[in-house]
Amino acid sequence: MKQEKPTGLLQNGEVSCKLYENGERLNVLRSPHLYKEHCLRANIVSGETLEWFVSNCIYTSIHDPISKILMFDVDGDDSLIVNDNTIVEVAERNVKNVVPLDYELASAKPDKINEDNIYDSLISAYSKNMSIGDISNNISKVWNSDVWQKGTDEEQEEALKVIKWLVFENNACIDFAKSLWMPERPPEVNETIKKYTSGKVAYFFMYAKDKKRNQVADKNESVMSRLDNIIPNTGDRVHFEENVVDDYDYLKLMHVESRKIDTPEAEAIIDRYEKLNKGKHWDIQKEAKLQGKSMNKVKFRVIRSIKDELLKINDDIFFVTDVLVKYLYEEKESANKDTLWDALGHVIIWNLRRNIQGLVKCFDCANEIQQVKQRQVRCVECNEKRKKEKARERQRKRRMKQKM
Repeated sequence: MKQEKPTGLLQNGEVSCKLYENGERLNVLRSPHLYKEHCLRANIVSGETLEWFVSNCIYTSIHDPISKILMFDVDGDDSLIVNDNTIVEVAERNVKNVVPLDYELASAKPDKINEDNIYDSLISAYSKNMSIGDISNNISKVWNSDVWQKGTDEEQEEALKVIKWLVFENNACIDFAKSLWMPERPPEVNETIKKYTSGKVAYFFMYAKDKKRNQVADKNESVMSRLDNIIPNTGDRVHFEENVVDDYDYLKLMHVESRKIDTPEAEAIIDRYEKLNKGKHWDIQKEAKLQGKSMNKVKFRVIRSIKDELLKINDDIFFVTDVLVKYLYEEKESANKDTLWDALGHVIIWNLRRNIQGLVKCFDCANEIQQVKQRQVRCVECNEKRKKEKARERQRKRRMKQKM
C-alpha cells in the first residue's frame, strides 16, 4: 500500500488470538516454561483482525520484543497461553524489573555436502550425553530448591544465575543438531551448577512424569510440592468421592476377561504392536511430508494401517483388542495407550456398553440383537455376511499361492 513504515493491526504489548475474548489479559509463555518468560499482553479481537488473522494461532506484533523474550521463531512453534486472572496477576507481579535473557548461539561452519561430512555431522549431533529433557529437569530441580524459602538474597541470586545458564544450555542443545556447537562450562560455573542439580527431581514428578517415590526428592515448601496439600492424594490422577463411581476395572474393557496373552499368536500381536507404536510418529511425519499435509490430517491413515497390520495376525478384532488391553493395562501397565484407543477404541467402547450397561448391539450394523451365544457380537445377517467375506478372502489367498 506504499507505506514506508506500516503500523500493522497490532501494537507493542498487543497480541491477537480469536480463541480468547477481546481485551482479555493473556500470559504468553514458552512451552516448556523455563525461566521468567511471562509476556503479559492485551488480546485484540476485532472485525479487522478476524478478516486478516484467519487461523486459531496467536498473532504477535513486529513492534513488540516478545519474540526476543520468548526466543521463538515463526515456523510453527507452540506457545502456552494462560488467561486465568490469578496466574496473570501473580505473573505480572513477579516479572517487574526482570529483563530478557540475551545470548548468542553459534552456527555450524559451511562445509561441502557429501557422504563423509553427513556421516560426521550425524555422529557429532548424537554425541551429546545430556538431552534437552535432562537440562529442563535440572532447571526444575533449581526452582524446587529450598533456597527460595530459606536462602539469603545472595544465595537466591546465585540460584537464579544457575537457571539462566541452564536456559542458555537448553537452547544451545535444541540447536545442536544443526549448529554442532555447545558452550563449555568454566570449572567454577560447573561446580555452582552441580550444587543445585545433583539431587533428585522434584516431588511433583510423581504426578507429572509417573516417577516412583524413591526417584524423587522429599516434599518441601516449594510451590509445586504445596499443591499436594490441596489436591487429595489418592494414588490416582482423578479422585472420586465415595459412592459416586465403582472401582475402576480394566477387565470391563475386554470382550473375554479370561483371554490368555502368553500364546504364540498373542505374543506375535504384542510384538507387532510395540514395533508399530514405536515407529508411529515417524510414519506420520513421513506421510505428512509425502502428501504435503499436516500431521493431524494423515494420522488417521497411519493408525488405520497399524490396525490392518495387527489384524493380519488374527482377523478377529475382539481377540486383538483383548490381547492388547490385557498387555497394556495389566502386564506392562503402560501410561501411554493412545495407539490402542485410536486404532481399537470403538471395540473397547462396544465392550464397555455390553459389560456395564448391558447393551447388546450388532458390532457391524448397531441394531439391537438377541444374544443367542455368550460371546455373540453380530446379528445373524451380519454374521453370515462376514463368513462369506472371510471365505472369499481365503479363496483369494489360495489363488495367490497357486500363481506363485
